[in-house]
Amino acid sequence: MFYYAFKSNYGYNPSVREGKIYFFSSKISMIYLLSINKDLINIAYPIKNFCKMIHKKKFLRKIINEVVIKEKLNVELGKITWYRAIERKLKEINSDDNLHNYLFYIFHKK
Repeated sequence: MFYYAFKSNYGYNPSVREGKIYFFSSKISMIYLLSINKDLINIAYPIKNFCKMIHKKKFLRKIINEVVIKEKLNVELGKITWYRAIERKLKEINSDDNLHNYLFYIFHKK
């Protein structure tokens, strides 16, 4: 099952409602709909990316809150860095979300 949402260039489309999520059994039916209605734009991809980003940030915030309680003293004494403390917590959880790269990006961006 494929999920898609559409936006119209003209602001209104009589066959498709803007912002409503439609369920299709195949991609061919979505391609057919887009070929008939030239003004429609598929907005499902940006929505999916935004939801994934929010999910990762919420997960990371939860981990940081747990790490803050347990590792704050060690960070303040200089025994460990925030990056290492969060990395330890991720290893405890055994996360396969590729969050290590996400953490690296957050802590090393300029």
